[in-house]
Amino acid sequence: MEISQSCFVGVIGANGSGKSSFCDYLIHNGFYAISLSDVVRQDLKENGRSVDRDSLTQRANELKTQHGLTYFAETCFSQVVELGHQKVVFDSIRHPLEAAFLQEKGVHLIGVTVSQLQRFERIKSRKRETDFVDFETFKQQDERERNGKSVGQSIDDCFQYCDDILENNGTLDAFKKSIDDKILSSLLA
Repeated sequence: MEISQSCFVGVIGANGSGKSSFCDYLIHNGFYAISLSDVVRQDLKENGRSVDRDSLTQRANELKTQHGLTYFAETCFSQVVELGHQKVVFDSIRHPLEAAFLQEKGVHLIGVTVSQLQRFERIKSRKRETDFVDFETFKQQDERERNGKSVGQSIDDCFQYCDDILENNGTLDAFKKSIDDKILSSLLA
């Protein structure tokens, strides 16, 4: 698939919804991926702090309080422009002001939805450093991140900015087909 002009896409979804799979598939199709969370991950690593989910959330909130709620989106968008990438997927959009900022910059926003239990099963199997939690802890983190109980996160409110919503309840192949059919085909020149 060939896209003749700049194509910026952003993906929104709760933990375990398939955002990384979405990004990986777009990378496979020639996109450059950048995660808003990389801004806070880099900060934690530079300061010798743990990169678990609670530390990420706490430090992200501190940075957003200090620099503004669009700080991660602005930082990542500036990096992309500076590097001159033409096809980009932005990951880890967690606040409506981030979504609004990116949408104003011409980013096509995609929401990915999956049941909470299925998302928990997925994080257990992927085993990232932030994924070693029990279901009760997962539910508490999920509630905090999705419903604005964390200063810098209100994922559910971000969905109002989405140009498209994908359900990711099936297989990875089915998800890739829906990305092709509903997203990439509409972005082709």
